[in-house]
Amino acid sequence: MNDEMLDDHCEHLIDRKTAVDWLEPNENQFDAIRDARVQAVRVLNGFGARIESALSRPGATLVDVATAYYQCAYALGLNSCDLSMTERAEMLGIQRATISKGATAFCAAHDLEPSWAMKREGTADAYAEARRESIIRTNAKLNGELPTVPNAGRSV
Repeated sequence: MNDEMLDDHCEHLIDRKTAVDWLEPNENQFDAIRDARVQAVRVLNGFGARIESALSRPGATLVDVATAYYQCAYALGLNSCDLSMTERAEMLGIQRATISKGATAFCAAHDLEPSWAMKREGTADAYAEARRESIIRTNAKLNGELPTVPNAGRSV
C-alpha cells in the first residue's frame, strides 16, 4: 500500500473538529427532519387512537365518533373545520365545550400550539369574563332590575 492509498484509507479516522465546532455545533438538518417525522407519526397515532377509542366503546354512536374526530380536527386546524365550533356542536347535538376541551387536551398531549380554529390562551379569560357579564345582565333583566353596564372608557 503506498502512502496516498494509506492516507485515503485512514482519513475517516481523523477528527478534524476544532474548539469552535464543540462550542457552537452545526445542527444536522437530517436530525430536525427525523424529529419532525417522528412527531408527525406521534400525532397521527394519537388521532387514530381517539377515533378507535370512540369506535370501540359499547353502544358507540356516530355522534361519539364524530365528536372524537372533530376534537382532533380542530386541534390540528384541518380543512374540515369549515364551521365554527359552536355551529359544529349544534349540528352534532353536543356542547361547544365538548369539542373545545377535547381539542385543547389533544394539543396538550402532543405539544402542539392551538390551531387557527381554536381561541388563544390569553383570549380565553376575556371571553369568560364577557360571558359572565352577559349572564349577570340577562339574570338582572329577567328579575326586572336595570343591569349595570361597564363604562369601558365611555363618558355619559
